[in-house]
Amino acid sequence: MIEDAVLIKAMRDSNVPKFLSPDLPLFYAIISDLFPGIDAPFDTNNELKDAVVTKIHDHGLQDDIKFVNKIIQLFQVFNTRFGACLVGPAGSGKTSVYTMLKEALTDLGSEYDSQKIGQDKRPDLFNETSTLVLNPKAITMGELYGEYNLLTQEWKDGCGSGLMRECVRLSYDSELRRWVVFDGPIDAVWIENMNTVLDDNCMLCLANGQRIKLTQKMRMLFEVENLDEASPATVSRIGVVYVPETALGWRPLVKSWLERMFPKSEYSTSITLINTEDGTPLSNESLKDEQVIVQRLSQRIQELFDMLFVPMMVHRTRKTTQPVVTSEMNAATTVCSLMEAMLHYDGGERFNGKGERNDFTFSKNISKHGSAIMLVERLFTFSLIWGVAGSVGSEHRDGFDDVMNVLFEKKGCSKFLPGSSTSDTIYDYWLDPNIPDGTQGKGGK
Repeated sequence: MIEDAVLIKAMRDSNVPKFLSPDLPLFYAIISDLFPGIDAPFDTNNELKDAVVTKIHDHGLQDDIKFVNKIIQLFQVFNTRFGACLVGPAGSGKTSVYTMLKEALTDLGSEYDSQKIGQDKRPDLFNETSTLVLNPKAITMGELYGEYNLLTQEWKDGCGSGLMRECVRLSYDSELRRWVVFDGPIDAVWIENMNTVLDDNCMLCLANGQRIKLTQKMRMLFEVENLDEASPATVSRIGVVYVPETALGWRPLVKSWLERMFPKSEYSTSITLINTEDGTPLSNESLKDEQVIVQRLSQRIQELFDMLFVPMMVHRTRKTTQPVVTSEMNAATTVCSLMEAMLHYDGGERFNGKGERNDFTFSKNISKHGSAIMLVERLFTFSLIWGVAGSVGSEHRDGFDDVMNVLFEKKGCSKFLPGSSTSDTIYDYWLDPNIPDGTQGKGGK
């Protein structure tokens, strides 16, 4: 590889992970202007990528290309830096990123060990890996790095220094890789003590004069929402991987939830679901008197998410305020959790604190596919109201009620909501599991 290509690759690997999506075209344009005609190939570590995708599937997650790329970027950062930082809002998938990488590297290490391939003939990170997680903001500086007892003048190690000391001791007798994960906000008080750890010295300096020399079998990982309080000295020492909400998004989350709630083993049915004349799928209406078809319920919930969740989130973001701001991922998670709770607890009939987890309501009490679809539609509506509109301030609730009624009517879903002739809003109703037929759809207040 020519020198210019090596330089381009180094600039790309160190900068692309931290850039926002709108910045990437500008970055690549600058690179092409500085090095016209030079093409630097991308790393194609198919072995690692295949292992990552396998672990993603094992955990019931989705192998979205953006998600996989963030995992590969973290691996590349760890190859060049002793410390890395995953930056992004809560729910963006930061924990899943390093967890999938850790487990993929562990599997690859086990495979190399079974083939008796030595450490000198494999990538350094392809070994069994473990993580040690702590929240630095949940404890004091003395509890994090150690302090003297004011009465006895005895030194006592902190959580962070104790973990690092133990990792160093164990690293001499084992090939196990250990990542110390600081899962909490970065501030100028505690992060400055890590500067000597993150530079080439890899040395933790304690208040008692001790120095702990860290080994290359260790890595420091910071999982934070932002770097507002980090100094330039700290940021320049760590490799940053930005994980925005769009790297995962709510769609893979909902898809994973549907696969878990409606497993493929229950998809089998003796009913023909395809029109034999033109090959098109039969509608739910034509199947309403058949037995419950589980995969059609899953498809219907996905359709409702695509049709109703997105416009409601747009209205909530642009036209309302929230006393406690929640993200799109949080709203999708809440909708799924509410639906799961009611599906497993007989549609809310046993929310008196004495209910036990059961099979789905329709698998026990509903035998017709049409009734099951109706119940799912109303369960989704109730969950959508409280998952999306539940966090809206009281001054905007009447307006949200009007918008939701208009939206449901526009999408042909008005039968999911109570009659518009009442003076009650969408917040005043709950689903009555004894009336899943859609005539009223919801019980009284």
